[in-house]
Amino acid sequence: MTEGRVALDRAASPSAGATPPAVVSTVLVAGNRALVRGTPAIAEPALRVSAMTERDVDERLAWRKPRIEFSNHELTQAVELMNRHNRLQIVIDDPAVGRLLISGTFRPDNPEGFVRIVEETFSLQAERRGEREIVLRAAK
Repeated sequence: MTEGRVALDRAASPSAGATPPAVVSTVLVAGNRALVRGTPAIAEPALRVSAMTERDVDERLAWRKPRIEFSNHELTQAVELMNRHNRLQIVIDDPAVGRLLISGTFRPDNPEGFVRIVEETFSLQAERRGEREIVLRAAK
């Protein structure tokens, strides 16, 4: 659960003479998860509540974040698409670098991560220019 509160209610095992059966309530808050194990044949399914770290939540919700996929695209094309999504602009210093082919899946909102991967993969050099520009060039 990422926000708010939710109550999970289930009927408890009926005690002798109790009508209606008692209800057991468990409250989950943001950062918790619930695991329910059991089948319809089991009168009381097992309920386990545990805390999740922020990283756990991020990993489980990663499918909600947009992705850009490249398959043998020239680096120039990939950079153009990344730049459409960001204030931080990537600049290719050398046409030969721009012709390198890239494949992979990237988050469009993470230009720094994209640059690190490209830098490592192709042995390039990245240089930050001011607040809004990163220049990619062949390593010296």
